[in-house]
Amino acid sequence: TLRENNVLLLFSKRILACVFAIIMALVLTIPLDSTLWQYLVWPEATVLLYNNPVENKSANWGTSPRHWYWCSALPRALNPSTMLLTLFGAFFYEPNRLGYSFILPAFLSIFLLSFLPHKELRFIFPTLPLLTTAAAVAATRLDNKVQGSLSKKKFIPYITLAITASATIILFYPAAQLNYPGGVALFQVHELFRQYRNEVKILHIDVAAATTGASRFGQQFSSWTYDKTENIDDPSLYFSYDFRIAPIEPRDQADLLSRYNLTIVDTIHGYDGIHLDLFSLRSQLKESPLYFFRFIFSLFFSNHSQSLFQHKTKPELVILAKENFSWR
Repeated sequence: TLRENNVLLLFSKRILACVFAIIMALVLTIPLDSTLWQYLVWPEATVLLYNNPVENKSANWGTSPRHWYWCSALPRALNPSTMLLTLFGAFFYEPNRLGYSFILPAFLSIFLLSFLPHKELRFIFPTLPLLTTAAAVAATRLDNKVQGSLSKKKFIPYITLAITASATIILFYPAAQLNYPGGVALFQVHELFRQYRNEVKILHIDVAAATTGASRFGQQFSSWTYDKTENIDDPSLYFSYDFRIAPIEPRDQADLLSRYNLTIVDTIHGYDGIHLDLFSLRSQLKESPLYFFRFIFSLFFSNHSQSLFQHKTKPELVILAKENFSWR
């Protein structure tokens, strides 16, 4: 039929547009990447071959369960209010149009990525604009329904979203501050050894620190060398380092301290979950129902709630220095 022919023609045009876009992208990016890497390379193809379904070498960098994207990555990447609005749009506001255009492609992509053992939050970044767009459309639809109405029931969605967003801030914001022990360690090294800022020194940053915030943006001293060598096979290299930021491992505690004349200067802690004393909270609520509001207020503005609710930490990194150095 004429309609089927038009659909087929439109589909063919989209395929040609995609092919043309891919060719143009390769023509522009391969020379640039090859110049930066100083050899002929197509990075995307290299990564694809490395992570092929047969060998799946990406698993060497760690694995996560299949539900990790749904239960951990998405809640951290999107405010739960956004997720609620996305689901609202999928089921109540033009589900066919909104679902097929935005939500279904995003969820399908996340579903397929869930079968790869190695998972990272950045892998699902391309799906986030689709989900936030769907949430924006759903929020607009919800707002249009509520406007002009004085019914209390109409404000229930707004109240639900506000409570959800507030709870998210309470839980995630303090936790986010504890997720970058590498950045904290790099800052602490500069504070401890500021008297050597104009001297030539070498600081070795281990992988665990480099992946948790110890980036070039935190490097303060131009006379220092910030070394990020991975998988050191030659132990003699440790003698050349004046300072190290390393994970807490038996190797660091034993070999590096005794054999390479290093000492632990400081220990950096990282995030290790949430502790909520529900029994004490329930006892306080029985004494005074208004305690709940004081509890919520104290989460933001005081330390009164630390005995009931706190973000747990654990030692993640150590700052090591040669024993002949002094520190503040």
